[in-house]
Amino acid sequence: MRLALVLSGLMLLASCSPDAAAPPEAAVEAAAPEAETPAGAAPSATLSTGDTTLKMGAAAQDVVYPAGAPAYPGSTVIGSMKLDPVRAGSPGQLQIYAETTDDPLVAAEFYRAAMAEAGFAIGNDFVNAQGGVLQAKTATGEPGAMVQFAVAEGKTVLTIAGDDPAG
Repeated sequence: MRLALVLSGLMLLASCSPDAAAPPEAAVEAAAPEAETPAGAAPSATLSTGDTTLKMGAAAQDVVYPAGAPAYPGSTVIGSMKLDPVRAGSPGQLQIYAETTDDPLVAAEFYRAAMAEAGFAIGNDFVNAQGGVLQAKTATGEPGAMVQFAVAEGKTVLTIAGDDPAG
């Protein structure tokens, strides 16, 4: 599962390259296992191209969440991605990958309440015991944060996406 997240992140990085014909110039920072990675934890890595940053392992733990889609209680962040704004005046985008032992239906209830508390209506709500998607919408009908749910290896994997509140 984690390999799939890394590969999808790398494919997204490649597609965000300003010169699609050439591979993106990526900077990779790997944490020294004895310096930053707790015993038994996955190694840490940060990959960056000019406008995209992908973090995996311990590097992904310090993340910002989109409005209406906070961290799921008790979940473990396994990766995160930040995309800088595509055009002036538009917000950057965030994606956080987390896993929990809770059922997707339980996690979906948490996000429905969080989205409502943040002032969002629910736009799309297709969640069952195998997974699904929940998307908020603003008062003007614009899409808000989105949470995808998938079950793999006995855990629920959450993909939390939305606008970067910092812009």
